[in-house]
Amino acid sequence: MLPTKCATSTSSNSHIASFMVLQALLVEATVPYGLLPPVVMEFPWITAGGGFAGTSGESSSFRNGFFNETVNFAEIILGNGDIIRTSREEHEDLFHGAAGASGTLGLTTLMQVRLVEAKQFVKTTYHRVDSVSTAISTSKQCFEKVDVDYVDGILYSKDHGVVITGELTNIKPGDYPIRTFSNAGDLWFYLHVKEQTESLPPSATITEYIPLSEYLFRYDRAAFWVGRQGYTYFKTVPFNRFFRWLLDDYSHTRTLYHALHANRISDQFVVQDLALPYDTAEAFVD
Repeated sequence: MLPTKCATSTSSNSHIASFMVLQALLVEATVPYGLLPPVVMEFPWITAGGGFAGTSGESSSFRNGFFNETVNFAEIILGNGDIIRTSREEHEDLFHGAAGASGTLGLTTLMQVRLVEAKQFVKTTYHRVDSVSTAISTSKQCFEKVDVDYVDGILYSKDHGVVITGELTNIKPGDYPIRTFSNAGDLWFYLHVKEQTESLPPSATITEYIPLSEYLFRYDRAAFWVGRQGYTYFKTVPFNRFFRWLLDDYSHTRTLYHALHANRISDQFVVQDLALPYDTAEAFVD
């Protein structure tokens, strides 16, 4: 059996990981050293190999690129059984080609992931926007701020959107509570953001402090907002805080993923990641 995690090097700010290392284990292995992968996929059960073979863009990707762009080298087994070490200097065509190729060029078995400084909290600010155009322009402004480490956003409707920024920090003012999203009684992240911002006027902001791991995996419960579909499918179950607490074991992404396919609910929907230029994004959403 291949190991699920290997060694963290503080001298080179890197971590050697097998392809089966889960994001949760990768964070767990590196944070005690005060280090963190610059791009962490938002679901804790996604593997490092999946992030490399797929195309994984997260809220830190505006600064650090896709997950594969944080990999220094990767060991790949080819179809003929050869084991090749690839990097930007060694077999670079295979290194770049295998990233995002879904394993079609070979099986990635080992990789070295670059690390950055980790901090205790993410200072998270919700920027209320009232149109797709404003969401795009606000995002662009946030990308240019040197102290911003994370940017993502949610559009609840054409006139209610939120651009979310995060700054790594070790300092939390005493009058700010610690916000969590992993406990059964916690609101799902997307519901929490909606609740916090729906009464705010356009351009207003609100700030919270979220522990690092809670921020990184904030979308795990409900799988962004796909969990809402379970209550649509089981029409007799009310969608309220009590039943979300009661059924919390079924709200995590891994369970939802299996349930969606087992019940063939996935046949009714298409979930697609898209990368759009700024000048066409508004027209596409509208």
